[in-house]
Amino acid sequence: VQVHQELQTVQDRFNLRWLEFHLEGVLNPPGRVPTKTVGRIDFKVKLRQHHGYPNAYFGVEGKRVSPGDTALARYYMQAGVGKFAAGTYSDGHPEAVLLGYLLAPPVTAVLDDIRRRLARLHGAAATLRPWGPRYRDAQVVEGMVPRVRGGPIRLLHAIVRMHA
Repeated sequence: VQVHQELQTVQDRFNLRWLEFHLEGVLNPPGRVPTKTVGRIDFKVKLRQHHGYPNAYFGVEGKRVSPGDTALARYYMQAGVGKFAAGTYSDGHPEAVLLGYLLAPPVTAVLDDIRRRLARLHGAAATLRPWGPRYRDAQVVEGMVPRVRGGPIRLLHAIVRMHA
């Protein structure tokens, strides 16, 4: 909720009226049992041209990460990367963002662990490369993740500092 509030603050500050942030988007595609929710992605980012199209969005999911915490790392891979690879999140979309909320330094240890885990699961197809400039409180890398059906998804891993 705090991240959503900050996004709204940035949206207001820069008068970004053509951009919408939808908190916890329910993913329930047509043809499914109405009472069965397929998944809930943290944010659906919609541009002006996406209005009126429920499946047109830019998906953003967030997971906590911390150096040496194997439980959080497994969860990042299974409930984060795994849901994009399975098509639960951003099915049919060419790209998405997986936020890693960094609970403790160093970010390099977390990124190295993500690289190892991606290579083990997806081989060279998931090699991570730097994306854009280094930000003060975030480091962003990108890589392609194969999906169960359809083409791969370009996944941006944005590791954001959440510690003091």
